[in-house]
This record gives sequence, structure tokens and C-alpha cells, in this order.
Amino acid sequence: MKVFEPSRLLGLAKRSLPMVLLVGIAVVCGLADPVQFTLTGVGGATDPSHSVYVYPYYLNVSGAGAGTLAGTVAVACDSYLNETYIGESWGGTINTFASLGQTKYGGAEAGREKYDQAAWLMMQFGSHPGDASDINFALWALFQPQAVEGVAGYDQQASSYLAQSQWSGNLGQVDTGDYLLLTPFGDPNNPYAGPQEYIVFAPGKGEAETAAVLPVPEPGTIALLGTGLLGVALLMRRRLNLDGDDSDRYAEKQQR
Repeated sequence: MKVFEPSRLLGLAKRSLPMVLLVGIAVVCGLADPVQFTLTGVGGATDPSHSVYVYPYYLNVSGAGAGTLAGTVAVACDSYLNETYIGESWGGTINTFASLGQTKYGGAEAGREKYDQAAWLMMQFGSHPGDASDINFALWALFQPQAVEGVAGYDQQASSYLAQSQWSGNLGQVDTGDYLLLTPFGDPNNPYAGPQEYIVFAPGKGEAETAAVLPVPEPGTIALLGTGLLGVALLMRRRLNLDGDDSDRYAEKQQR
């Protein structure tokens, strides 16, 4: 077995340290694959009884993590109490219905059922465009029911759409692979914080995006990982310095 002298091992370790740091930086940069959302406009539809915008909203999706969804897309808002302004930009994640962990409401099984209902309601925008206000209020009532209680826009027709979204026969018609969720960064324990979440009809892209778009860590996660790598590097440097002193003493001993 070949045995290296301590001084040679020290030199090898010192030469390897820059490579370790470069790999660490590459890992951090690879995780920080950004997705940027910008609300560019609304389709002009307003609910006359409450003067709020309803489907469609128009969202520009950009950044390295946008994948095949890059560009301006028509979306529906599922967050009545959250506010987003035209021209506002924010970071977030693109999520499929198979990976709801980072969405505003999908952490539990109940959240998954609600998103399935939301997909059925999205289908109704296409088949009943004249009922956009009622369908959007049903969507808001699905995720934030207390927000629309007593609101004039949440009428009997909207309530009927919400009830129909719960029927198993209707849910069986939904292909959730045709929908994506555009979720802003925010507090996962407080879905009412931060910008709105949007749902987009993207035929066939739901399956493709599972592989194409990786979950984007929040800036705090990236900073924590970077700090950890820096700490490891400093610890290695300190250890190498100590080992260097040991090797010098070893060399002096050999010369005696």
C-alpha cells in the first residue's frame, strides 16, 4: 500500500479546497433557478355587483425556471384576500398537481381535493365564458370561503358551481396534467400573506413541467446553504492549518 507523507497530503488537501468551494457554489446556483411572475393585465371582465376583476388575468412568466411556460399566459386567481397589482413582479414556483407541497393550500389531502375541484372549475371558464364572475367566485369560495361570505358576487349561481365541483362524476372528467399552479414565495403557514396564487390551463404541460421545472428554494434557504458552505470552508482551512503545523513538527522530528 502506498503511503503519503503528511506534507504531501497537506498539499493535496490545499489544492482541493478551491474545487470544493467551486462545487458548493455551483450547487447553490443550480438550486436558485428563478421563476419570475409579472401581472401584465386583466381581460377586462369585472363583477358588476362588487367591482372586482375576474378571469382572465394575464401573467408573464420568465426566468430560467419558466420552462415551456415562458411568456404571457391567461390565468385564474384562487386567492380573494391576497392583493396583486398590475405591473407588480414577484418570485415563486411552478407546481404540478402531482407536487402540491409548495402551493398555498395543498399541504394536506384536503388541499389536493380542493385543487382537483379547482381544475374542474377551470374547465367551466372555457365552456361557460359568460359565467366567468360566478365561476371565479366559486373558485375563491373553495379556498377562502370566509372571504366571500356576504359578498354580493357570491350568489346562488356561484354557490351552485362550487357544489358541482364536489361531485365525483364531474371530478372524473378532469385531467389535472393539463393544469399548473403558479405560487408565490411566502409563509406556508399563512396562505393569506404575499401575492395571489394563479392557476393556468396548459394542456399537456403539467406532466412535462414535473421534470423541466425544479422547485425553487426561497432566498432564505439559499442564504442558509451558502452560509453552511462558507462555514465548512473555514473549518477545513483551520484544520489544514493545524495539520500543517503537525506536518512541520513531523518533518523536524525526522531530521533529528
